[in-house]
Amino acid sequence: MLPLLAGTALSVAGVACLFGSWNGATTRKAWINGLGWMLLTVSVIAWSIASGAEFGTTLALGVPGIIAWIFALRSAELREQRVRTRKPLAKVEPAAKITDARSWLRHFWFFVSTVPLSGAASAVVSVALCQSLPWSDTNEMVLAIFLMPLLWGCAAYWIVADPKLSRPTVTVIAAGAIGAALLFL
Repeated sequence: MLPLLAGTALSVAGVACLFGSWNGATTRKAWINGLGWMLLTVSVIAWSIASGAEFGTTLALGVPGIIAWIFALRSAELREQRVRTRKPLAKVEPAAKITDARSWLRHFWFFVSTVPLSGAASAVVSVALCQSLPWSDTNEMVLAIFLMPLLWGCAAYWIVADPKLSRPTVTVIAAGAIGAALLFL
């Protein structure tokens, strides 16, 4: 019980020092700032003794944030909000409808290359890349799951941003083919 109280007290004191240093409540900002960080660092030890290393570190990192919110809310200035009247906006005309077949085909190809094509290619490339790493299967799967949306987003962004649709599309197809070859051959 004593380490729990010590961790709480050290966290409150550390956040109070940092808040006072930031708020300008003291003239010795650098000294108070350093003391605040030191108290928060020492609170990690107290929290770890109270709850174990895993939970103690989590509490030492999470509790000061909650305490900081309490300090910030305590010093918040509440003002009555003024209601502004807005001028009525001019009527916006709807965009021109796409009627020609070439434009329909281009927009359809944008969709196909950014959604299913980039998604499939990024899935294959991320799995092939992660499978070549010397890690356990679980770690490879986790990395592939986190890497796949990143690659998909980058590929889709490149396809939409490039003025020539063929350049990124061919590259995405080639990357997907290389990834599939590494996976299945």
